[in-house]
Amino acid sequence: MVRNGTASFSFGYAWKDAAGVTGSSATYRVSFDQALPVTIVGFSGEKRNGTAALAWTAVNEQSFRGYGVERSSDGRNFTEAGFVNGRGSGGTQEYTYNDDLSALSGPYVYYRLRLVDVSGTFSYSSVLRLALSGRQPVGVQVMGNPVRTSALRLQLITDVATTALVQVSDAAGHVIATRSQSIGAGSTQLQVELPAGLAKGAYTVHTVLGDEAFSSQVLLDR
Repeated sequence: MVRNGTASFSFGYAWKDAAGVTGSSATYRVSFDQALPVTIVGFSGEKRNGTAALAWTAVNEQSFRGYGVERSSDGRNFTEAGFVNGRGSGGTQEYTYNDDLSALSGPYVYYRLRLVDVSGTFSYSSVLRLALSGRQPVGVQVMGNPVRTSALRLQLITDVATTALVQVSDAAGHVIATRSQSIGAGSTQLQVELPAGLAKGAYTVHTVLGDEAFSSQVLLDR
């Protein structure tokens, strides 16, 4: 489950001492993280005929509004390029979005999804980078999600030889699997063995390719 947004509740408080003197009442407000009712299990894209062809897979949409497709030229400052309505289904849903690249310049364009539920609470997906100058894109794609085998399979794409570091963590943030490997430029498939006896559910995959970092969610169902 993607975690973001906040919820809150309030309660009143008053006191009385041993002499029966009552103090002034106060109201306290407590805020806490809220889980959005959707899980993104794949977010990918490619440059195709002057457009960025984006695709993503979502599961467990409940009381969910949709996806703001946000674009950036530097990977830090994002603006909304468009919005795709959610289908509000508890099953698996496939989405696509084509973004016109004709007005863009620079070596790369970055995309992320803003996940918005019906209450306005939102969260962000991992960031996807596409090359505009003909250079190889850099990214991570989970292969076979949900995961129903003993190993997590990733496709890593980078434009230079580098070291790939992959860490898989549970919902509490505990790292439960790690792998580091030198890879060449281009596309590389990497397997990360998962411990036996893991509970079904959502896990986070953190991947570092040189100076680029990526975060993806996977569902374990075995």
